[in-house]
Amino acid sequence: MSSTSNNDYTNNRTNLWIVIVGLLLGILMANFSAIFPTVDVFDYLEARSIDACFRLRGPIKPETNDVVIVTADETTNREISRQWPYSRAIWAHTVDNLNAAGAKVIAFDLLFDSPADSAGDEEFAQAVKRAGNVVLAGQIAGMNNKNNQQNDPVVILPDKRFFETGAQTGFVNVESDNNGVVRVCRTFYTIDKRNYLSLAAWSLFLYRSIPNVSDKIIVVNHNIYIGGPKIESKLDEKFLINYYGPSKTFPTYNLSQVLGDSNLVKAGNPFAGKIVLIGNSMAGNNDFKPTPFSDRNQRSTLTSGTEIQANALQTLLSGKYYHFVNPWLQIAIWTILGIVVVLIAGYRSIWVSTSVLVLMLGVVIVTGTLLFTRFQLIPYFIAPIGCIVSTFIITLLTRANRG
Repeated sequence: MSSTSNNDYTNNRTNLWIVIVGLLLGILMANFSAIFPTVDVFDYLEARSIDACFRLRGPIKPETNDVVIVTADETTNREISRQWPYSRAIWAHTVDNLNAAGAKVIAFDLLFDSPADSAGDEEFAQAVKRAGNVVLAGQIAGMNNKNNQQNDPVVILPDKRFFETGAQTGFVNVESDNNGVVRVCRTFYTIDKRNYLSLAAWSLFLYRSIPNVSDKIIVVNHNIYIGGPKIESKLDEKFLINYYGPSKTFPTYNLSQVLGDSNLVKAGNPFAGKIVLIGNSMAGNNDFKPTPFSDRNQRSTLTSGTEIQANALQTLLSGKYYHFVNPWLQIAIWTILGIVVVLIAGYRSIWVSTSVLVLMLGVVIVTGTLLFTRFQLIPYFIAPIGCIVSTFIITLLTRANRG
């Protein structure tokens, strides 16, 4: 074998190893937090890239305005001359008025887990029983939001007087991921072999008149089948929330408007046929969380738990779920990109090589953004960029070493 042939063979073998090393680095970045759970830097960067895609996409209008929010705040206190927490008689009046206005589902993102004043409690219980379309809030205590693990979970149900009205109980835990942002929602929790549906799931089923299905949950290949309907998920119990926008995206009415019967008429009765989520947006409420649209340094951009529930519910109603791009397809694309980088950086000038590198990085970013905004597909961003850049650097160093 000639010297030239030996050099070509050596160079080709070196180039192959460069592509493999670059590819392995990309795969390592994509799975770094799974390998090293205490270090989530690459997960954080990937998550922030998804947040950036949400912002680039911007707010979108729900296909149908099925979800309306009713909230209590400082304005409510002034209008009804009451201070929080309100008597349950107030909530009884709320249920009666919304039911009279034709609300299809009335869902409380408020816990009524203990008795208050007996007369008010009885009035509220009777109103819930009369309505027959109410979802009351439950909660799983002992949930570790840092890694979403259940540590000796305790199921908190509505007080017995309300639980026995026949109302469904939907669980309202809002879970932040490792970097503090709420991106996913559970459809159900399984504790002691019993399933507990979320507030969003129960609201969906009542809205579509689907009977009690909490004992008919099947999970197959990350798809959740609850009594027949399919909910596509990121993990077995979760789905990615397709956020429709920042805070105040959904139609929101003050509780005082609901309590004043005449105001329903003045507002054109926005509650008829709708799912009405009822929550608390008082300034002292700690139920405000960062979402992909939030600036975590500004409380005014945070989203209330009730609005997060609204986004989760609208995702279920629309069936427009985000999907992750097939990882094997992405790895194949990274391999091709790595080969191109080696061929260009190994044999072209540094200026040509750098220009091609910048072009390829731009293609990765633009293509990923279009997949997200137009086709509801989530690709990796940081992993392919790391793969391309590391392959480029290793190729240049190898080329310099060869002289």
